[in-house]
Amino acid sequence: MLKKKNIIYALMGVVSLALLTGVLTTLKVRSQQGNTNGQVANSQPTAKELDDAATPIVDLSSTDVADENRQHQNRRHNHGALELAETPGTSTEVTVSSESSMPDFPFKISDLVVEGTVTDSNAFLSTDKTGVYSEYSVAISDLIKSSASSTVRKHDSIIAERFGGRVRFPSGQIVRYRVSGQGSPAKNTKYVFFLKKVDPDRYLILTAYELRGNNAFALDGSRVNLGRGTWAFDKHNGQEVTSFKKDLDKALKGDSNETYKVY
Repeated sequence: MLKKKNIIYALMGVVSLALLTGVLTTLKVRSQQGNTNGQVANSQPTAKELDDAATPIVDLSSTDVADENRQHQNRRHNHGALELAETPGTSTEVTVSSESSMPDFPFKISDLVVEGTVTDSNAFLSTDKTGVYSEYSVAISDLIKSSASSTVRKHDSIIAERFGGRVRFPSGQIVRYRVSGQGSPAKNTKYVFFLKKVDPDRYLILTAYELRGNNAFALDGSRVNLGRGTWAFDKHNGQEVTSFKKDLDKALKGDSNETYKVY
């Protein structure tokens, strides 16, 4: 009888040890997962990753036949010279090179320069599906430069556009199309925009600077081009906003033919 009890106690000990080992193993795995998740949570996305995420998406099958204004805009982007197709391997970006050089503050070629916040963004395809473009709704908080004939006023909302966008293919693959070195404005973010009028109610984004806290950051240049190349905009990355606006005002006043409003 005593021997039988000893066997039972021994079995109970083995079972308890197995259960304890299982619990400890589970806790260790969860702890490792927690550490991994913590590491992921603590890692900051790069400027390029944030820029990709800010780029609006359009489905390849998208059509806008019911909207006459949209049809007009889509036709305006025909003959875009793009071949919209899925990319092989892990590549999910197609860049177009630009031979034009842009000064850091392109006042002379800008019809409108404003400070404003992006409230919405959408991507669209050209009618012939050789081009993709993105539109950004901008709520204006200040006018920096405008022509005497301009009807745009402070607190107005305008449409600013830029070549490129992300296209979702039937397989689910998403490919980004853009001009090398050009970024995408993010929603709910404030910028100084340099704009060229392309239609009665919309403007082309020449370049822009994000105003984040007490610092300014270029929308375009090395930050979104994986650090490659030397760009005129780069020198303003991280510049204190007060200093940035002084440089902006100085550059604007240097053009005697400009109609402008200082900060």
